[in-house]
Amino acid sequence: MKENDVSKTFRLRFFIFIAIAVAGVFIFVSAVNSFVKKDNIPFNQGWDMSFRDSFSKNVDLYRYRISGRIKKGEAVLLDNRLPETIGGSMILSFRAEYSYVRVYVDGECIYSYMGGKDNTQITPGDAVHMVSLPESAAGKLCRVALHPGYDDAFNKLPLFTLIPARQISASYMTSDIYTNLVGIFLFMTGLILLITSIVLFFSRRKWNICFSLGLLSFLVGMWALCRGGVIELYSLDFSTNTRIEHLSLFFAVLPFMGLTISIRGTGPSIKKRICTAAGIAIYSAFYIFALINEYFNSVNIAHMYSIFQLVTVGCGFLVIYGTKSDDKEKRTVYRIMNAGLIVVIVGLAADIIRYHAQRIMTVDSRVLNYSFIPITAICYIIITGYSYLTMLNDFFIEQANEEALKRLAYTDILTNLHNRAWSNNKLDELYKKGLKYQIISFDVNDLKIVNDSMGHAAGDALLKDCAEILNSCFDDVGHIVRTGGDEFLVIITEGRKSFVTRGLKKMEKLEAEYNVMRKYHIKISYGSADSSEQENMTPDMVLRLADDRMYQMKKDKRFSNS
Repeated sequence: MKENDVSKTFRLRFFIFIAIAVAGVFIFVSAVNSFVKKDNIPFNQGWDMSFRDSFSKNVDLYRYRISGRIKKGEAVLLDNRLPETIGGSMILSFRAEYSYVRVYVDGECIYSYMGGKDNTQITPGDAVHMVSLPESAAGKLCRVALHPGYDDAFNKLPLFTLIPARQISASYMTSDIYTNLVGIFLFMTGLILLITSIVLFFSRRKWNICFSLGLLSFLVGMWALCRGGVIELYSLDFSTNTRIEHLSLFFAVLPFMGLTISIRGTGPSIKKRICTAAGIAIYSAFYIFALINEYFNSVNIAHMYSIFQLVTVGCGFLVIYGTKSDDKEKRTVYRIMNAGLIVVIVGLAADIIRYHAQRIMTVDSRVLNYSFIPITAICYIIITGYSYLTMLNDFFIEQANEEALKRLAYTDILTNLHNRAWSNNKLDELYKKGLKYQIISFDVNDLKIVNDSMGHAAGDALLKDCAEILNSCFDDVGHIVRTGGDEFLVIITEGRKSFVTRGLKKMEKLEAEYNVMRKYHIKISYGSADSSEQENMTPDMVLRLADDRMYQMKKDKRFSNS
């Protein structure tokens, strides 16, 4: 099977696995959600609503929409009688958007968020409220008073659920279980990718895509956890939670732009580069404005969401238009990454339509209540993450091949020691840095005689034995090199010279041991020279001096043998 066919088969199996895993998780989550909520009682029918001078009876909270624009500080009053069948220790759960809240049972205030309408100095958050009902609340009149903290804070009414008090922690999780689980996954994935990117950065690998992907996953995960209500298990400061929710979502667009640039590359023309820079600059300015607005509330938060959508679409278009991957388009991994961009575009478009539709249309609130952003983000991160891992794998393979070729270029094939090219580079490096060093030059005696009398195989064996001996004696002292033929050398840096005498003595001992086992006779002549023996000695001068002393030793041995 061809490599391309194997790659296609792997990708197909990968995406089938992801699809099956997602379906399995969805079924499991739905089962858990149904089990946890089996004792919950929906409480959304039969409400009476008072707003301004209007009064509506038997309102269906799922479909009702407030006509006209609601103003900051106005009161929306909801009245209903609690079911006779509820027992004690019950919780009234509902989500209120940017409103001060008070809850009354039988005329007595049992819950107040930010003091109701009286405390208007603090900005209210968008939160899930869990109100403990009195033990004797069954059958009594319940009133919920909502006072919006912004103009146009909401136009649909909250949905109420009665839940057993023992399930309060689980209810935070299951108030929007799909958003919360996706948020947990994205948050943890983001942390793992951010830590991985730091490791890649210090190891000088391709870290930028991993960092941007991790930051995007972390921010969208944080937004989802705030949006779904899980964050309220740890903090009941609804205003701060809501501020984190907004700023996380707004900031997440910047790493997405960074990913787009990293994946597609900057455009070849100045016009395209200007578009890319303009998109990033305009959105950065918007984020700074949004950050300031969160603390000074100069712009209505409901309007900020519309501005955010408009700026994101405009700046995203500039960045995508200003980037182009050219030849990268031909590579499958980049095509998959670009498919991820299409997923984001479609998902964001669908969420923008959903957001405005739920504010205009009188459809069931449950239909349009769930944002597409978490599922869009998780699909994009899975697709891009898979592509990134594939690209990273190709990079490591390519780098390993380069290292292997580089090692081959600087390695003597017969002995597996460094070769002459490596030693030249090393000596040049030491010379340029002004470091002191010592060279020991070695020559294998009578190699030609062994080649002529026993064959070249025996000569090669002799050279390998000599390499083993030198390795055993000087591996922990310096760098061992075969410069060619019967010549070797050891380069010893400052601080290791005191071990040279020990190494030479060990060499003579090993020569004797090998000579007992071999048919040929091993005898190595050597000579050493130090770069500090004379002023301004070049590597060639040091090497020549070491060779001269080695040849002198060789000559003396021949004279003594004769």
